Amino acid sequence: FYNALSGSIPPSIGNFSYVSFLRLHGNQFTGTIPTELGQLTKLKELYLSQNYLTGGIPSEFGLLTNLGDLRLFLNTDLGGTIPDEMYNMTVLQRFYAWSSGLTGPISSKVGQLTDMYHFIARRNQLTGTIPSEFIKMPSLQLLWLHFNNFTGPVPDELCTKSPPIRDITADCGAVTVSVAKNPCSCCYACCDDICVTETADNRAFLRA
Repeated sequence: FYNALSGSIPPSIGNFSYVSFLRLHGNQFTGTIPTELGQLTKLKELYLSQNYLTGGIPSEFGLLTNLGDLRLFLNTDLGGTIPDEMYNMTVLQRFYAWSSGLTGPISSKVGQLTDMYHFIARRNQLTGTIPSEFIKMPSLQLLWLHFNNFTGPVPDELCTKSPPIRDITADCGAVTVSVAKNPCSCCYACCDDICVTETADNRAFLRA
C-alpha cells in the first residue's frame, strides 16, 4: 500500500487463495474491481481504499464469508449499489465506504451483518429510508450515514437500542436548511451542509 502502483488489478489475483490480508490502498489503481477477488475466501481484511476504481462492488464479495474488514473509501467514481450478496458477509465488522459514489438503498438485509462494529457510508448518493434493522447489530458503535439522499427520520428503534450505538451521524441538521432531511432524536452529530455535534467539539470536522 501507498506504493504509487497503477493500472488495473489483474484477475490473476484470484489465484492467491491462501491470502488472509490484502492491502492495496493508497495507490493509483484504475478500472473495475476484479470479480476474482471473490475466490479469496480466506480473506479477513481487504483494503481497496484511496484508488480510482470504478464499476461498483462485485456481487462476488458475498463469497468472502471470513472477511471482517472491508475498506473502499475515497474511490470517488466506484459507484453502483451495495449488492445484496454482500449481506452474506456475516462476520464483517468494519465497512468503510465513504466518498465512493454509492447509489440506491441500504437493504433491510443489512441486519444480517450481526458482527458489525463500524458502518461508515457518508458522502455518497444513497437513497431510500434508513433501515431499522441496524438494531440487529449488538456491537455497532459507529453509524455514519450523513451527506446522502435518505428520506424520512432516523428510526426511533436505533435511539433505544440496547446496548446503545455510541455515535450516529445523519442529515438531521437544520443550520443551513429550514427542514432536516432525516430528523433524529439521538444523533451525536447532525449535518446539512455542515455538521454540528451536541458538544460542539472539533470532532464535527472529521465528518466532512
